[in-house]
Amino acid sequence: MNKEIERKFLIIDYSINDLEIQHSRFKVNNTLIIQQLYINTYRDREMRYRKSFDTKNRKFSYTKTEKIGYGMTREETEVSVPNVEFIVYARRCLPIEKTRYVCKNHGRDLIIDGYMNVNIPLVCEIEFNSEQEANNFTPYKWLGKEVTDIKEFKNYYIFKELNKEGDVDG
Repeated sequence: MNKEIERKFLIIDYSINDLEIQHSRFKVNNTLIIQQLYINTYRDREMRYRKSFDTKNRKFSYTKTEKIGYGMTREETEVSVPNVEFIVYARRCLPIEKTRYVCKNHGRDLIIDGYMNVNIPLVCEIEFNSEQEANNFTPYKWLGKEVTDIKEFKNYYIFKELNKEGDVDG
């Protein structure tokens, strides 16, 4: 398992269109079209399946990721899976759909997600090498409210809200 240390912030002043025209504040290095869903979640454990289309390399990838923990620091294991494994679960639910922009800003890698099938502002994820680095990070002026620990901005919660009518845990 790898340790994932990240903080999440809303981006209020920009829309997806601002990113797509590569606003001077961001250097978009790549764009991914993502569908993701969750199964077998329990307390602080999440199991996520993801289908990604890399627009730069024009390739699909399919992954299964287990995350353990809550908040800024979690354990994460990700493996590639055959597309059929994703499809089996995707037929039973409505996956989250988002466009992910992999950007550079002030020399730091940023991931900016624009959700397509839910009404959520742009969310910026910033990954860190240590908890100390994350705690010492001063958010850029253009970043909005920090949502790292707010459940309504966790992808698992968004997925559950999207699929309220059916039971997707399997």
